[in-house]
Amino acid sequence: MVTKCTIGDKEYGFSKDIRENEQVRKSFNLLARNTFSLDFEPWYQMGYWGSDYIPYVLMDGDMVISNVSVNIINTRWEGQIRLYIHLGTIMTSKEYRGRGLSRWLMKPPGKPFLDLRQSKGRVMK
Repeated sequence: MVTKCTIGDKEYGFSKDIRENEQVRKSFNLLARNTFSLDFEPWYQMGYWGSDYIPYVLMDGDMVISNVSVNIINTRWEGQIRLYIHLGTIMTSKEYRGRGLSRWLMKPPGKPFLDLRQSKGRVMK
């Protein structure tokens, strides 16, 4: 699902549901290749892209132009199970840099970045 948002004086599309949307996923992969020489498509095709990797993308039309991905990590630390998040694959297309797009993705106005309490029923302490 893509929702509209305005950043500065420009309207963009925002989505975090790209894994099963082939068109958006391919555009995300193009940005990753152009930015980091990474391609997530083989990872997806082999079934490794699970629900714990969540790209938050901004789009101009049908083109992904900026992304901040969240990795939800369950681990054991000092004998206790812990839930952490890792922000990664932070990238913005060269033509769109300097507009605050990554900043907006990290903290959309008036919304929490990620409510982990709603993530698979797990609660972060």
